[in-house]
Amino acid sequence: MSARSKLLQPILFPRLIEWFFYLIATANILLVVFDLTYLEFRTFYLNNDYLSLEPMVKLYDPYKGAEPNLYTQKYIDTAQDVKSRYIQNPQDPEIPKLLLDLQAQSKYIIDKDPFARVGRTGSLERIKNKIRKYMGNESSTQSFKLFWSLENINRDKDAFSFYEKKLEPLFKSNYFREYGEDGEFIDKFWQIDLYFIGIFAAELLIRGVYISRRAKISFRQALSTRWYDFFWLLFTVHWGWLRLLRIIPYIIRSDQLGTPVGKIVDYINDRYSTILADKVFELVVLQIIDQLEDTIRRTDFLAIIEPSNSSKTNYKLDGFIDRRTQILVSSILPELEPEVVQLIHHVLTSGLEDNPAYQTLLRTPFFGRLPNTALERFIGNIYGSVLDIAQNASTDSKGKQLTEQLVRKFSEKFAVELRTQNIDNEVRDILIAGLEEVKQNYLRQRRL
Repeated sequence: MSARSKLLQPILFPRLIEWFFYLIATANILLVVFDLTYLEFRTFYLNNDYLSLEPMVKLYDPYKGAEPNLYTQKYIDTAQDVKSRYIQNPQDPEIPKLLLDLQAQSKYIIDKDPFARVGRTGSLERIKNKIRKYMGNESSTQSFKLFWSLENINRDKDAFSFYEKKLEPLFKSNYFREYGEDGEFIDKFWQIDLYFIGIFAAELLIRGVYISRRAKISFRQALSTRWYDFFWLLFTVHWGWLRLLRIIPYIIRSDQLGTPVGKIVDYINDRYSTILADKVFELVVLQIIDQLEDTIRRTDFLAIIEPSNSSKTNYKLDGFIDRRTQILVSSILPELEPEVVQLIHHVLTSGLEDNPAYQTLLRTPFFGRLPNTALERFIGNIYGSVLDIAQNASTDSKGKQLTEQLVRKFSEKFAVELRTQNIDNEVRDILIAGLEEVKQNYLRQRRL
């Protein structure tokens, strides 16, 4: 038994009774599906090569408010009358009159389209296409006029056969459906369904009493353990698709009883639930990345760093730069002193090597004996003094004011320069390329 069935396992009746209610539930589910699809398959029930279900159609049509269409049924009857008279006596004087009547009826049906009321205009179009092709005439009205003529019937021995096999089933597929006082098509399926609802309601009440006594809980709590059975009590007249919610308690019952339906559901759940979850997760991740890319394309990054006294974003940026500057001055630059000193020493010496005055100075007794370490120590002292000044400037009020001015000036000039160099698009391209790389890496990992 699956984990789901254990979770929903109630205090059951004897197994024979459970199977009795399960068979009733199966009948109801099948009847609901039949009702929802009846009008779509009505033509198949009337005309198929396997089994004629015309008696069933005549029995069930009243529940859907369907009845033979006045115009198409008269057409069928007239055509049958012509055929029967012609077989008995081709010289029957009534035949020409009936053929003229069929020509008039054909024109009326083509012009007025009695199929449209029930959404079967497609059947009329197929009739028109078939008669045009058969008669070799581009006009369906003219084709019917030629077809229902005494000359054509006398000449074409297959005329009645063509009509009965190709046209009559399409005329039969049409029907008339009445409207109710609520403005909707009449649908009396509820009259059948009400019997099942009564059975399911009685069953639920009996189960509630039975469970409350056996489990020693309240009647309301007992009913709550069978919450899914309330879907059986859904009553609707026109929204027939709501009855499909009954598939929920039906699947649960199938799972509890271990029927083939329950096993199929368990297999589908075990086989495809993980795959479905992965697919959904993948779609969500890719959708998020696509949304981020779209947001980046529409974002003006340079506007973020442009100075604006009223901009909360710019205020936060100023604070961020200020904090990073303090860290730079107090922690990072002191750690970099040896490397900075060596770099400045190298720049000074390499820049002065080609200077004649500097070469002359090196040949003097004092500077000539000045070691490189002394020069590096001299540069280090200057570097330390600059750091002390910078640290003191970040603590006193005047220094903080000057620092803020420097940051604002830096942000302004930096933003202008970035916009001049079209850096905004470059930043946007880099971010989008990074997101695309993330997407591709994610997809590659999913395929492994």
